[in-house]
Amino acid sequence: MNILVIDNADQLVALLTESNVDVVYGVDEIQALNVVERQRPDLILLDYAVLGEQTPEYIRLLLEANEGAKLVVVGENLDEDDIFLCLLMGAAGYQDKCQLPAYLDKLLQVVAKGEVWVSRKMVARVLDALRQLNADVLTA
Repeated sequence: MNILVIDNADQLVALLTESNVDVVYGVDEIQALNVVERQRPDLILLDYAVLGEQTPEYIRLLLEANEGAKLVVVGENLDEDDIFLCLLMGAAGYQDKCQLPAYLDKLLQVVAKGEVWVSRKMVARVLDALRQLNADVLTA
């Protein structure tokens, strides 16, 4: 599995060196977008701290550049609304940084199989949003 890590603190790369994966590191958002276009990684691990509130829009750009890639956001105590926006823009999951060492291998396996990596609470929120969208469409 080819993984692009977009992280301005080098924390994610250090964790991935122990896994059996090929890792490319993106220092900044422009360089990383170029890497996505040229190397077409299977998975993108994006640290939310790199762009903060602009992360959802950046996710859209990354996935437009490589439609086949899966993207997982990593962050520290993100608000549910921020995670939800990232998922709406195409992220395949979210993992809190402090728990990443314990879950990294499982995360890689799950996402590689085409599944999502989110909490059950977030799954419930996404389903609620879909139900509301369905209700809005039916009453329109």
